[in-house]
Amino acid sequence: MSKTYKYEDPEGEHIYTEEQILKEYFPYWKDRMEKAGKADYISEQNCIDDWVITNWAYEYKEER
Repeated sequence: MSKTYKYEDPEGEHIYTEEQILKEYFPYWKDRMEKAGKADYISEQNCIDDWVITNWAYEYKEER
């Protein structure tokens, strides 16, 4: 099951699944990593980890 992440900024709260992060961010991130000479670092998990750090996001579990 995919994890969900949440972050807040002046525009409000944002909630993303891992699938959304990869769909929206992975192509850009992969290109930047290749240009930086870090192709060995490219993986879906590393992309998600970088996205979480960049956005000050945290794992979010919806209350049921």
